[in-house]
Amino acid sequence: MMLERTDFIGKKTGKRAQMELLGLAIIIILVSIGFLFVVRFVLLKPADDVKKEYSFNQMASNELNAILKTTTADCKGTDMTELLQDCSSFEKIVCEDGRGSCQYAAETIDFILNQTLSSWQKTYVFNVSVNEDTIIYISDGEVRPDKERQVKLFPIPIDVGTMIVKLMIYG
Repeated sequence: MMLERTDFIGKKTGKRAQMELLGLAIIIILVSIGFLFVVRFVLLKPADDVKKEYSFNQMASNELNAILKTTTADCKGTDMTELLQDCSSFEKIVCEDGRGSCQYAAETIDFILNQTLSSWQKTYVFNVSVNEDTIIYISDGEVRPDKERQVKLFPIPIDVGTMIVKLMIYG
């Protein structure tokens, strides 16, 4: 003899309760799958954007720091900062090949930017100025103000004030 389950009113239960539990389990599984999709496609996506933005922001800073700390082989081992300081004053430094500090600095910086930013398909503007007077201006491509850009300024003290070295990279 088999005992049947009854609910508190006295009705028979069994298969109906099992079906309700199975339905509840299916709903829980579907909600869990939906939650996983939300986590995967919504919450994890902005991390890539943050990483891209951080990398782009650091690009101008790192590039400018590398340029200014670059030492020369043909110009008495001076670094770019010293050449730019000399270029902004009396241009006393003459390199071994006869070029002055301004010409040597401009050509070397142009070469470095072409080997890095141009090869990465980045448009840029490099500018060195003293008291609003531009000493060196190097640009690669058409500058569009509507594009995203990262600007890095580096002030360098000189005898007649402050020299501003600026690199703008357009994304």
